[in-house]
Amino acid sequence: MFRDSFSRAQKFFAENPGLFPSPIDVREWMWASAIIMSRSWGQKAERAGNDKMHILVPLADMVNHDAKARKVGISEGGAIVIYAGRNLAAGEEVCITYGDKCNMELMAHYGFFVPHNNKTTCEIDHILQKRMWEK
Repeated sequence: MFRDSFSRAQKFFAENPGLFPSPIDVREWMWASAIIMSRSWGQKAERAGNDKMHILVPLADMVNHDAKARKVGISEGGAIVIYAGRNLAAGEEVCITYGDKCNMELMAHYGFFVPHNNKTTCEIDHILQKRMWEK
């Protein structure tokens, strides 16, 4: 999956030298991918044929995970809304849930784990699962 995305990106970079005047190497691609995957939100988008695409939202990527918190909502106008889910005291941290994830998923996607996480089983990524059965 990573090699496929890097190959597609290299083709795009070559076709658009005005946007990317210097070559991007694998290390830079890995860094950029990690930044995007650990800070972006998957949202359905009309521009992507209603498929999910990763979006970056300034400041919203700083909201931390709490399994008991609420998820983020999208308003009718397309704005991202963070719901506290309860009254917060002044200075209290605003958190959202990243979803019901096991520690392996949290570590792989976000770089942290939750001590005493109640979610003890993980789902295999559907792309990885498909490739496992192809071989």
